[in-house]
Amino acid sequence: VTVLKNERVQPALYEREVLLAIGLTRCCVASTLVTATTPVAARLLDDADISLLDVFDHLRELPTFRLVSVHRDAATISRTFTLATSQLACQVEEVFPADIFDDDFLDKRRS
Repeated sequence: VTVLKNERVQPALYEREVLLAIGLTRCCVASTLVTATTPVAARLLDDADISLLDVFDHLRELPTFRLVSVHRDAATISRTFTLATSQLACQVEEVFPADIFDDDFLDKRRS
């Protein structure tokens, strides 16, 4: 996991972007808009080194998941979903290569 962006854009509003890879092979880019509804959550999000999973864990709340949309075109598969607790609201978009589920996905990228 490589953090590409972790930026507070307004008080209690954060933009985050991470790259998920296997070796040098890009598997997913996840972009997240996070709204903190408590000062504790905002302080945690100000820490560039903490993942959202760690934030939820620290807050001791499991988020609810709601799938918003799924799209596929020739190059990508994407899904948008929300994760929410009483202290955080996240809108996440994940974008994957269209062939991510092919058995030879990694082999094709190594050659």
